[in-house]
Amino acid sequence: MGRGFSVYAQEPEKERFIDRFSFRTNAVDWMLTIPNVSVAFDLFPGEFNKMDVLLGIRYNWNTRHQLPTYYVFNLFDGRAEYRYHFRFQQLEAGEKSNFFSLKRKNPRSWIAHYVGGYANAGTFAFKVSTNGHQGFQGGVGISYGIEMPLYQYKKGAIDLDIGASIGAMYSNFNLFTLNGANTAYVNNGKGWAVIPMLSEVRATFIWRTRSVREKYLKDDPEIPRFREAMAIARSNFASVDKSHFDESRTKKEAAALAKSDSLYRAAFVVWVNEQVEYQKGQVQYNNITPDHEEQVKKEIDRMGQKAISELDKVMRAKANEAASAARAAQREADKAAAAKEKEEKAAAKAAEKEAAEKEKAEKAAAKEADKGVTDNKADKAAAKAAEKEAAEKAKAEKAAAKAAEKAAKQAEKEAAEKAKAEAKAAEKAAKAKAKENKTNE
Repeated sequence: MGRGFSVYAQEPEKERFIDRFSFRTNAVDWMLTIPNVSVAFDLFPGEFNKMDVLLGIRYNWNTRHQLPTYYVFNLFDGRAEYRYHFRFQQLEAGEKSNFFSLKRKNPRSWIAHYVGGYANAGTFAFKVSTNGHQGFQGGVGISYGIEMPLYQYKKGAIDLDIGASIGAMYSNFNLFTLNGANTAYVNNGKGWAVIPMLSEVRATFIWRTRSVREKYLKDDPEIPRFREAMAIARSNFASVDKSHFDESRTKKEAAALAKSDSLYRAAFVVWVNEQVEYQKGQVQYNNITPDHEEQVKKEIDRMGQKAISELDKVMRAKANEAASAARAAQREADKAAAAKEKEEKAAAKAAEKEAAEKEKAEKAAAKEADKGVTDNKADKAAAKAAEKEAAEKAKAEKAAAKAAEKAAKQAEKEAAEKAKAEAKAAEKAAKAKAKENKTNE
């Protein structure tokens, strides 16, 4: 293997876009009859890049058989993965190695280690016993492995990736089994599961235009300088706040600013902006790139705005506290006014009740006084009613007597008329008799 990557050793060339790609296939999956391919891409160009992303696919779905088989092993799986690469370094004299350190006593400098995370999803159909499982699966987890050079050519290189991925897998599946005649699969229920899983074991062959021995080598020296410049700016800006502003004012200035919140804020904003401009002017002495200078300056601007926002927050809290105190005082005044009004209403109600009771007593006394008069009136009314009743009775008796007299006269008249009619009839009969007698004679 040593002869393989040393025969065509050459000076590193300027990186091309194609140099950031690598094409891979996993021998372990091929041994399991799963065709597979994946592509990785370095996230950043240059010798300081240590990160890449990988997209891969495995597929052996619906293998053909004349009759349904007892054993089934079909898989379709898509995977996305992020990896960060690093190499172990030589221990310095007097240093001790530990598990979390990247320094070792005898580091293998040609090996690049990586850690990362993955997510995958796909479909499956497995059957190794009576019941088979077919459905959807998806998972997430972490990956670890190493990449080492295998063969170096004039135009490309083959590297080896050995590693594994573990995580949690969710599956939603249908159960199936062979029918009694072994001629077809039949549904036998359904289910789901979430299980920890060793999702991939890798012995992957990688083709690259440049071997891994030329990649993931150096830490960017600009990064520590940039981080140090950012830390210095943040440390220097830690004193840009209200308390330091107050300390920097003279007694006369403090007294003048205390009279108006708006005047105080305006002076504080001017002071903060002066500090921002001063700190931004110091960034040029940090020996960092222009892009990083701009990032540090943006951070200083952000901290300046944050300091002003903090002051605004304090002033709002103060105003809210004053407003709260005013509201509390107003509530107490309203409460006292309400209590006084309640007392006044109670006194008025009591006076009204007393007047009503007095009026009631006076009415009762007047009623008692009028009671005697009322009794006399009642006696007179009774006498008058009796008198009226007697008059009406006499009138009725008189009317009855008159009616009787009238009836008697009518009866007498009728009797006289009757007697007259009888006498006339008798006279007529006598005349007729006399005439008859005369005729007979």
